[in-house]
Amino acid sequence: PFHYSAFNLDAMTNIARYGEQLKINVWKKRDKTRGLKKGIDYLVPFVLAPETWPYKELKRMEQELALPL
Repeated sequence: PFHYSAFNLDAMTNIARYGEQLKINVWKKRDKTRGLKKGIDYLVPFVLAPETWPYKELKRMEQELALPL
């Protein structure tokens, strides 16, 4: 569901902010197909148009969960 994706990205952005304090750039860390920015870029269209979310939701999609991102 959407809220799992938003929750995980929120946690990862917090880790990236902690990394900044240690001079570790987590924002740009990625492997061939994954990365923090890619995850955020993936969710943005669904925040703007929740009806396009391609997966089944257990309850109403809460776009506001993505606001911290």
